[in-house]
Amino acid sequence: MDNLKILFAVLILIFFSACGALKDTANDGLPEGKYNSKLFKSKKVYVTNSGDSLIVYNLQNVNKNHQIDTNNYSLKIFPSHSKEKIESHTFNATTFDFDALAIPFKYRPLTNSLPQQFTTSLNGAVYFGFRNDNYQLKYENNYFNYHRRETRHYGISVGGFAGFGSSPVNTWVTSNNIKLDYEGVVFTKGIAVIMAIGKFTSGFAIGWDNLLDKNKQHWIYENKPWFGLVFGLNLN
Repeated sequence: MDNLKILFAVLILIFFSACGALKDTANDGLPEGKYNSKLFKSKKVYVTNSGDSLIVYNLQNVNKNHQIDTNNYSLKIFPSHSKEKIESHTFNATTFDFDALAIPFKYRPLTNSLPQQFTTSLNGAVYFGFRNDNYQLKYENNYFNYHRRETRHYGISVGGFAGFGSSPVNTWVTSNNIKLDYEGVVFTKGIAVIMAIGKFTSGFAIGWDNLLDKNKQHWIYENKPWFGLVFGLNLN
């Protein structure tokens, strides 16, 4: 029960930390690139930065490739400040996600009459998945009666990971089949759902471990599911 209370407290801390980080990124710009948007009928746009302004071009489907039609294109300019309030717009993009993950916490359910365990052995993994980034561009009124451009961003990613870590191996987790007490090396893999704010990511995972030595046949957690928290750094 105490382990569950600790896990719940950590989840609450991560949730409010993510909300705070999302608030702190309100003034981050919209990176240059292709996006989906309802700004034009084509629903495909290209965003570029020009000084303090964002310029958004509509894209046309030319030979199955979305590109700017230099003979017939539309654009929309979003200055950093405006006397008139400009309507909010949302831009999103789906990309391949490549992250380096740390797995500092694992919750292992009841196994072979051994109570549930909350372990803190550090694990590292490489993550591959698909990510959707959402940018909300809006104008907020300031004290000088000007409207300042702000961009709120978050990303959601789903994918799989694989890596290595450690786990205690002793008589309790081997059903009394060994007398040793050591930190075993494990191969860990699983799936994760993570939220990305800037380059940093955090989220939740479900995984399975394989002990990489001869005692794997006695290890009660061999290929048994665990639940954990992940923190990472976006590499692409």
